[in-house]
Amino acid sequence: MKQVFSEFRNHALLASVLLMAVLFPMQYKLSIAVLAIAFYWLRTKSRSVVVFIMVLVLALIPRRMKMPGREGIVVSRSARYVTVLSEGAEGIVYFQSEPPVLDSVVRLDGQWEEITYSKGFFRFDFAKYCRRQNRHYSMSCVPVEVKPSHSLRGLLQKHIAGMENAEKRVLLDRLIFGIRNEEVPLSSSLQDSGFSLAGVLMFLNWLLKYFLNKEDLEKVMLVITGVMALFFHFPYLLVQRLIFALLKRNKELTYRQRCGIGWIIGLVLYPHVITSASFLLPSVYRFTSLFGERKKIISAFWAGIMQSLLFHQWSPLMTSVYPFLVSVQGCLFLFALLSCFVPLPLTAVSVLDRIVSLLDLFVFPGTILGFGAVFFILLCFLSRKNPRKYVIWLAWFALFQCSGLFHPFAELTFINVGQGDAILLRAPLGMDNVLIDTGKESQYRNLKTMLDAKGIRHLDTFFVTHADSDHSGNRDAVIKEYSPDQVIEEHQERTDSRKLSFFDLNEISSEDENASSLVLYTMIGDTKILLTGDCDAAGEKQIVRKYGDLDVDVLKLSHHGSHTGSCEEFLNAARPEVAVVSSGAYRIYHHPNPEVVQRLLARHIPYVDTKEEGDITFLFLGKFCIMITSAGHIAMV
Repeated sequence: MKQVFSEFRNHALLASVLLMAVLFPMQYKLSIAVLAIAFYWLRTKSRSVVVFIMVLVLALIPRRMKMPGREGIVVSRSARYVTVLSEGAEGIVYFQSEPPVLDSVVRLDGQWEEITYSKGFFRFDFAKYCRRQNRHYSMSCVPVEVKPSHSLRGLLQKHIAGMENAEKRVLLDRLIFGIRNEEVPLSSSLQDSGFSLAGVLMFLNWLLKYFLNKEDLEKVMLVITGVMALFFHFPYLLVQRLIFALLKRNKELTYRQRCGIGWIIGLVLYPHVITSASFLLPSVYRFTSLFGERKKIISAFWAGIMQSLLFHQWSPLMTSVYPFLVSVQGCLFLFALLSCFVPLPLTAVSVLDRIVSLLDLFVFPGTILGFGAVFFILLCFLSRKNPRKYVIWLAWFALFQCSGLFHPFAELTFINVGQGDAILLRAPLGMDNVLIDTGKESQYRNLKTMLDAKGIRHLDTFFVTHADSDHSGNRDAVIKEYSPDQVIEEHQERTDSRKLSFFDLNEISSEDENASSLVLYTMIGDTKILLTGDCDAAGEKQIVRKYGDLDVDVLKLSHHGSHTGSCEEFLNAARPEVAVVSSGAYRIYHHPNPEVVQRLLARHIPYVDTKEEGDITFLFLGKFCIMITSAGHIAMV
């Protein structure tokens, strides 16, 4: 057995990398696990494969969905909800009054409901995030405190809640507990990364090294890490530091072995962190430190890739100074903690926030998750034998990210904004960016995520089909953020953008917003597209009388598939290859209407709905048009 573990220790780095591949959220986990085990055995011929199989079994055991009870303890908190541990299961509770204090016991008066997915290509899926942590249920109620909190962090939060200065309360909650609140007067991304706890350790390590020798410093930092982990109830970031600090005390282990063993222990304890920034970013810096030469170039390349994947942007300047900024975050945390008991001004936070805001000016939006990534990977593969390959790869990445080459093809995307419309059209290589409608105000984050992921910093044309909030709710925010060259809100027969032209087919102008909605016709390549806004049947019939057979390829059904539109005469004239519905929850809005669905089926017109498919993209590749949905469905149009 000793020899087995000795062999496993020698191959721990390889085992940890394969475990990451297994834990990454994807289909066919069992097949991937089998391939990982086979690869590990072929590479090592080691009997420690038995240990690795045990690790994989632990990682692959399905987690049981258990409904929490009616009374539980508050284990974590955000600005809008708390996580309650009850009867061995965790649930999300959206509070409707003053939020309960951490580690207090609360009674819940509401119904648990299963957390539903919100599909999208790039958006943050809260349901997936919760389910990875084995949280499957949520409720909205007023939690009633049964027993007050007696933990140190609970008492500290209660002390902060009792402060008279509201702005200081919100700021301290943000700096100490990471509770994100829109009222926080911070404009930079300084506190968005959530690495302030790691920053505390980095700052204290830098400070104490002037007073302690190396051996004593390691012992003191181990104790500090343990105390902080206990205070904050063992978050992964601190537990990871604690694991690596303990492994470092074993002088027989090499740095590679410590990395491998540390990652395996951390991932077995916290398998849900595999896609989080708290795991990926530190792992990138730790992994690149294994290379003997060009560590900075290698770190810059992989950190850029991770930024693009996680945050849909790349900040080369932020990457170069990030370790320093993390230390600054730690310093701010200690300063905020001290200000809870000593009347210290927090103006230093505001000043530093303004300075860091300057770094946000050198940010290139966009994500590597586009069809251009195929060409990027091919270029990297062709230059893999070059001794300066990482310099070349970093140059390729900078070119693709800054020029939008990760998304090189023309496309039409129906963004999933719930009950509302938001449609993005792009010419090849981003030479024309057109947005039609914005969805409700509550959907701005999802809209912005899509635009930023596509690398859009500026809109060429912005259409607002009519003034209903589910179409124009973010009008002012879009104009402020993306400075469109032209904003079209009134009927005009033709609108020319940089590469695309649009024709408004609706001539009705009245007090009825839906009847007066813009109805836009355009072409991308040979594909004819008709976007009907909330036009009603009367408007559709008038369009048919004037234009006759429309014979379009892609039709956006009017008014989210409501019975007020998509009349038989219009569908007969349009004869689309595919119809698109942009709708919200059926139990609330009842869209698309069953009568409209029957009309489509009677004409053999297939339809897709953002409610079911999430974001829906039509990709134009020469004469070919491919439909791809965030639910994973692909079809040729």
